[in-house]
Amino acid sequence: MAARKVVVSEILYFLTNNINLLENEVFICNSADFYTNDDIVAASKILKSEFVNLKCEKIEKLLTNGTQKKDKLVDCIELLKNMVAANMLDKLPLFVSSNMSKIPNFEKCFQINFEILKNEVRDMMNKQHVNISAFIKKCSEEFASLKGKTNYVECNLKGIKNRNDCNNEILKLNTAAINDLMQKPILWSDAIKIPAEVNVLPLTDKIPVEVDASPFTVVNRPRKNQNKNIPEMKSDKNIVNTETGKKKKGVKKIIGNKDSEDCKLKANKILIKKSFFSVSNVMKCHRDDVVEYLKSNDINVLSCYPVLKRSEMANDSKPDIENEHSTMFRVCVESCDSNKMKNPDIILKHIIVRDWHFKEKKSANNFDNNHG
Repeated sequence: MAARKVVVSEILYFLTNNINLLENEVFICNSADFYTNDDIVAASKILKSEFVNLKCEKIEKLLTNGTQKKDKLVDCIELLKNMVAANMLDKLPLFVSSNMSKIPNFEKCFQINFEILKNEVRDMMNKQHVNISAFIKKCSEEFASLKGKTNYVECNLKGIKNRNDCNNEILKLNTAAINDLMQKPILWSDAIKIPAEVNVLPLTDKIPVEVDASPFTVVNRPRKNQNKNIPEMKSDKNIVNTETGKKKKGVKKIIGNKDSEDCKLKANKILIKKSFFSVSNVMKCHRDDVVEYLKSNDINVLSCYPVLKRSEMANDSKPDIENEHSTMFRVCVESCDSNKMKNPDIILKHIIVRDWHFKEKKSANNFDNNHG
């Protein structure tokens, strides 16, 4: 029998002496907490090199590719378990420990486990305490704000109630006083005399006199002009133009909508709401071309006339509107199709469409005022 070589590895020494605990989760967690990351990586490298020397199956199939220390220890244990399953444990080197302080005992493992559990519970309780404190503080702030709102509303309600009570009392007193005045007639002897300023003479100062507060009024003598030949001057401020002062009252009218075939009363002509538009920047064409394009887009054209410049019109002859070609047209459509005329997706590119504005006719009154 060939002699087995000796390899110093505390973690492999500990694992090979506790083969029956490799499936225990608590054992794995405590071992991972006890050993360092470098110890676990060195042990995995030793087992991988022994796999290569013994010409076993590929190592990649046995690895879990973990990044944490516990995952790396699980990979190392999986390698060792596969060797035990293949009865190659006797072919492995003899693993020994040069420092027995790196070999944990079971009591220490359990103590470590309980310490970790205690720390986790403590952290969890601290987090819960912080969350509960924050929740209680938030509830207290909301309760305080709600209490302030209720106090404000209560004060407003009290103020409104007091104002209503005062208004009711004042109304009762006023109604009682009015009833007393209505029931008691005012006698001639009970009339109250009050001072008043009256113009006694045209050139004298105003002196206070006593006037009876009776149903009668004092009539003063009108002031006469000293020179009757001088006509009385009237200021322009008091002169009010009756025509401008009068406000135009809007005449309201309605248009009927009811349909009746049996009724003999019918409208004389059909009323259509019209909208007028100016179509410009058009290449010189006939008005029929404009009407044809608009009707192809479901726009009901009522009339279309070319707009001509005065320079294009002959001085003597009247223009033939039916056959004239122009670059601008006045188009009349139904008001329900006005949105289509303003839709840029319907109107051809670079063609300009505007609302047609008619010139206001000067009234006869304005003419007389300007030339009177």
